[in-house]
Amino acid sequence: MKSKTKLLIIFVIVIITLIILFGFIKVDKIILKKIYPLKYTEYVNIYAEKYNIDQYLIYAIIKAESNFKSEIVSSKRSNRINAINGNNCRRTC
Repeated sequence: MKSKTKLLIIFVIVIITLIILFGFIKVDKIILKKIYPLKYTEYVNIYAEKYNIDQYLIYAIIKAESNFKSEIVSSKRSNRINAINGNNCRRTC
């Protein structure tokens, strides 16, 4: 019985510590930057404004298509960070 109580107290302390860390140190932003890097912001901002597209939609497409790796080449020979070409856009839109 005492060991279960001690385990519960330790669990609660760990949870409270994690909540405090996420609130004060912004661990969530650090983790999100690792998972979803916002690379190529200069290009994304230019084309998002030019074509009136949300910049985070562009980032999501880049993440899905190439995971921000510029050396990726698709099976259709589209290359670079965003492997969508004009034909793909016409078919899906």
